[in-house]
Amino acid sequence: MKAPLFFQDILSYSSAKFNYDIKAALNVALLSLPQSIAYAAIAEVPIYYGLIGSVIASIVAPFFASSQFTILGPTNATAFMLASFFALEHLSPEQKIIFVPVIVLLSGIFCIAGALLKTGELSQFISRSVLTGYISIAAILIMSKQIKHTLGIDAYVEDANFFQGVASLTTGLVHTHWPTLIVSVITLIIYLTFEKKLPKLPSFTLALVIVSLILAACKAWLPQLHLDEIACFASFNSAEMMPNWDIWQQISWQSTIAQVIGISFGIAFLSILENNSMAKSLAIKTGENPNANKDMLAVGMANICCAFLGPMPASGSLTRSSLNFNSGAKTRFASLYSGVFCLIGLVALTFFPLVSNIPKSALAVLIIMIALSLLNFKTIKICLRTTKGDAVVLITTAITALFLPLHYSIFIGCGLSLIFYLQKVKTPTLKEYTIEDEQLKEIRLRDNRPDPAIAIIQLEGSLFFATADLLRAHLQKMLKDEHLKVLILRLRNARDFDASAMIAFKDLIEQTQKNNKFLLISGANREIHRVLKNSGVLKILQQNCNKNEAETNLFFSHPDNPNISTRDALKRAQQIIGDTEAEIQIFNPIISENNP
Repeated sequence: MKAPLFFQDILSYSSAKFNYDIKAALNVALLSLPQSIAYAAIAEVPIYYGLIGSVIASIVAPFFASSQFTILGPTNATAFMLASFFALEHLSPEQKIIFVPVIVLLSGIFCIAGALLKTGELSQFISRSVLTGYISIAAILIMSKQIKHTLGIDAYVEDANFFQGVASLTTGLVHTHWPTLIVSVITLIIYLTFEKKLPKLPSFTLALVIVSLILAACKAWLPQLHLDEIACFASFNSAEMMPNWDIWQQISWQSTIAQVIGISFGIAFLSILENNSMAKSLAIKTGENPNANKDMLAVGMANICCAFLGPMPASGSLTRSSLNFNSGAKTRFASLYSGVFCLIGLVALTFFPLVSNIPKSALAVLIIMIALSLLNFKTIKICLRTTKGDAVVLITTAITALFLPLHYSIFIGCGLSLIFYLQKVKTPTLKEYTIEDEQLKEIRLRDNRPDPAIAIIQLEGSLFFATADLLRAHLQKMLKDEHLKVLILRLRNARDFDASAMIAFKDLIEQTQKNNKFLLISGANREIHRVLKNSGVLKILQQNCNKNEAETNLFFSHPDNPNISTRDALKRAQQIIGDTEAEIQIFNPIISENNP
């Protein structure tokens, strides 16, 4: 039995790998620290939530993740979904402190349950247009909520929803606080200068640090400017960051879970989509083959630990993971080291009054720049122009996010995506053949076809709820033919039977028996036999068989010659109708993902 990936890396670890990992970890930590503060600000929770969450997720995830380079932590997408829920419920800061740990805990439980049930790959059935639409509109909503901080007009803006925010922002412009706006402009200039002139340096971190130092110096040396009016973040101490176990005793579990289960599932679902998208994008660079179930487990475990220690939802971060890889990381230990560096930074921010000098307007500008980077117009263009389905999914996801909570919009987008997918796989293609000179010959629909006494239906592909009713309709139409006496179903290449398929088979068998006709099954394997037996359909199928004569209506597939079971079924059919020279036709409806 192979050892877990984490322990495999320990056995092959070396000082050379350590040197690469530690350098990459430092680069990631320099980005993670300010981003964690920013995402906590987006979620409107204490900023140390984001910092602790980044520490915990970076340390826990490597023990479970499949990728060497994945960095988990707070992300803008999950943070804003959390913020939209708070705005909808009108929660006070005290209520948020109680609700957030429960939301993060339930999100982690959902992710772990999904990993144990092996549902990681199900995200491939969700169109990329869903995530593109969600992230694009989330970026716009994030920017709309941060503009008030850049202008210093927080008190004059009500932004419970997008349209209210735009309206009150317009009327609040007359109250612009000019010193705050100047700080915002300076921050933007510094950030853009680093991005253009020194792109390899952490421009986000440097811009935030430089502006904070400038503001602190001006407050100390130029008190006559009254710069204390510029809003800054509240500092925090070590006591505030200690796990508050009393919170869990204050929770009314039944009512709280009922209130937050929707947002918890939404964050878990978004985390899975975001993490899988990140893993696949990163795999193009790394050549790795990501395991969606292991990565889902990593997200779940990280969130459960965050719920008790640093209540901020964690997900896969493409920017930090890409930076980790591009910085030369060799193993998953780079994520662990980055968590340690973030912990050191957190301690420094705790004991030195640095946070109280970070202007909210400066961070708001940097958050807007992050949001702008999320608007990938090339991807949006592809989604809008490729197919009508992709365009409808993207536009619907985006528009509903303007009127509904974000977790509702992503559920609606996923629902539409699944509807379009099922439409592609649900319709069977019917091909009709006849035997002529011992050869199969296809009969065109425009040709006159003879009335067969025996019909053979070959089923290929998945026979599940999306195809069961259509299959039943096709076969019922055939059974109306008064000349048809025996219907043989070839199931050798059929798979994925579910309850809907079994109910369809039961109805067909009962219909044939009622009309004094027979239904036979050939090419059955052990799985088909098991499903038929467990559902009770096999007993119905065999009702008109004489056990003493060893008669059967089910014929097993032979690995060496798959046509033997069909031959035996034909013999049984000819025995039933008493005709050894019955005319035989073969129908071939192929149910597959490739047939629209």
